[in-house]
Amino acid sequence: MLLEKDKAEAALVAACRRTGMEYVIVRPGGLSNEQATGSAVLTEDASVCGAVAREDVAALVAAAALKKSASGKTLSAVDTSQLFEKEGAAPKFEVFSL
Repeated sequence: MLLEKDKAEAALVAACRRTGMEYVIVRPGGLSNEQATGSAVLTEDASVCGAVAREDVAALVAAAALKKSASGKTLSAVDTSQLFEKEGAAPKFEVFSL
């Protein structure tokens, strides 16, 4: 399934570059149906893993779609309070500022 997702993202990027259309790709972590926490963030670090509420992802996608700074970016959406630990500690990463 991930191979098909990668193919779709590559096709989107190629089409947007060809036409000059702006885009942003938001890759959510593990989606949950829990209420939004307001602790979700975007990062350019694709190695960060964690859960994130669907409602928080929707808010991040809407915000990213309206920001020039996100244009042409592939961003990961994670909830800072629900990160999956690496080697017994929360991963360190840079938050993408919208």
